[in-house]
Amino acid sequence: MDFPKIDFADEEACFQALLRLVHPSGLDCPHCGDRKGIAVHESHRDAWHVCYQCSRCGGFFNAWTKTVLQGTHHPPSEILRIIKGILERESTRHMAQELGCDRGKLARFRAKLQGWVIKTFDRPTSPPEKTPRKKDPRLAPDESI
Repeated sequence: MDFPKIDFADEEACFQALLRLVHPSGLDCPHCGDRKGIAVHESHRDAWHVCYQCSRCGGFFNAWTKTVLQGTHHPPSEILRIIKGILERESTRHMAQELGCDRGKLARFRAKLQGWVIKTFDRPTSPPEKTPRKKDPRLAPDESI
């Protein structure tokens, strides 16, 4: 999967792109799994702060409930920038400076996201194979440095 082409200044577009990444099969109730009876229970001024209610089980939830993003207070544009930074192997220090946030908190959030990002974007989890070491002519034939 490729990283979505998105205007980071458009929070609604970022929310929709992130929603598709987190729920590729569509939003469902995290309590009972129902997809049909989901309704907006409460909207906030920020488009991504929506509380949903399931008509089947009556449960309340938001788009990040029971996902890797549960509990985050980062807006969707920042989350997408962090994901992009992970994919581009950008340093946490650089991302924290760019986003104007605490490096330690960002490092913990990044660690929480990293496995999911690698899995979602089909990136290899192991580092590339190392090239074999050259033999030192001074050593015995089966020894290497």
